Amino acid sequence: MKTLHLPFCFYPDPVGGTEIYVESLATCLRKLNVEAEIAVPAPDQRSYRYNDLTVHRFATGTPSLADLYGLGDPVAAQSFAKVLESCAPDVVHLHSWTAGVSIRVLRIAKAAGIPVVFTYHTPTVSCVRGTLLRWGIEQCDGDLESSPCAACMLHGKGLSRPLSIALASLPVAIGERIGKLGLEGRLMTAVRASELIHLRKDALTGLFDEADALVAVCNWVYDLMLRNGVDKSKLTISHHALRNSPQLNYPGEPRRAGDDIRIAFLGRLAREKGIDILLAAMRRISSPRLKLDIFGIANDSEAQSVKQTVVDAADQRIRLLPPFANVNAISELRGYDCLAVPSQWLETGPLVVLEAFAAGIPVIGSNLGGIAELVEHEKNGLLVEPASIEAWVAALNRLLTEPGLLPRLRLGIPKSRTMEQVAGEMLTVYRKLAPTVAPLASLENRPQ
Repeated sequence: MKTLHLPFCFYPDPVGGTEIYVESLATCLRKLNVEAEIAVPAPDQRSYRYNDLTVHRFATGTPSLADLYGLGDPVAAQSFAKVLESCAPDVVHLHSWTAGVSIRVLRIAKAAGIPVVFTYHTPTVSCVRGTLLRWGIEQCDGDLESSPCAACMLHGKGLSRPLSIALASLPVAIGERIGKLGLEGRLMTAVRASELIHLRKDALTGLFDEADALVAVCNWVYDLMLRNGVDKSKLTISHHALRNSPQLNYPGEPRRAGDDIRIAFLGRLAREKGIDILLAAMRRISSPRLKLDIFGIANDSEAQSVKQTVVDAADQRIRLLPPFANVNAISELRGYDCLAVPSQWLETGPLVVLEAFAAGIPVIGSNLGGIAELVEHEKNGLLVEPASIEAWVAALNRLLTEPGLLPRLRLGIPKSRTMEQVAGEMLTVYRKLAPTVAPLASLENRPQ
């Protein structure tokens, strides 16, 4: 069996949790005699090898605003069609939902008679604000019929709530007329909000209806897809997991009273990751024993701005350090007492929680989404009101004032799933969609 996987991007470019997942899945599938190649939208078009995986970059264009929110980039779809023809996979597995990996791409695969699997990795799939937090503060249930998506999107771009609501109430026909006239600019985009959301919802409905199988990586994603009418028979839940490691759940060194408490933060330097909340909480705590190391990834202009905020806050207790390779995450985290995950959006994992558990350290995280599903409050970590600086101060102070807390939380850390288990679950999905595919060994000489 041959599979083709489409994440947002891929190595050697800067990657996130989705790409780490895809690389691990592809590697583990090969151990099960399932061939796995990668295809990603990119400015250029070429194929190369990365860690024994074949990667195809297919060229993107400059889609119109309507295509950006709706059907997707037609140039990328045409480029993908060539990759599809040369690869001839038995199953196409989408791991992203963007202008480059769109309903056009899905329909090209389906037209070629190839079944399509889609895994929901981030809230950007169904939320144009990208966080699934209505007005940036209230957890949204993701119901596309009842949610005020257009107004929330405009509010997320900096407009006041009353103005956002007013612009979002404009008829779809007005936006369509502006699009036909070719009028551009921020104001015209704002006026088109209701039309753009209409296009986005249509595309997402097409994805849910036309994909042959859908995979939820956590419980809230499973519930969201059911809430939006996904056929339960097409839906599989397969929770996040780690690369297989013989040293999972390292017990750690015993703590002594008065030791410094070392906290790690790993991830993108983005507002939704909550680094500003964590920094604000640290500044309110005067104890020199509490130390924070930030391993931050800054790969865009917004991240550079956030990075400067971290640099300005740095002192003897707070350090900004260069990120390390994901394969080293568990060994690096063993040198810390806990991991802070102050995310301000609904994570579907995140992977760093599992890496912390594998390193034997508890997690202090936002009481949201996937974090709340992985972290059991008072058992293997602490769950904190996401946007409350006071709540974060209280949680961090507990580390200083309760000497038995960290050792107790260490004892509650669970064993982690591995990507070998995930690969087995995905193979079950693939076999249902392509039951007559011959074993890989007999496909080596098939025409391409």
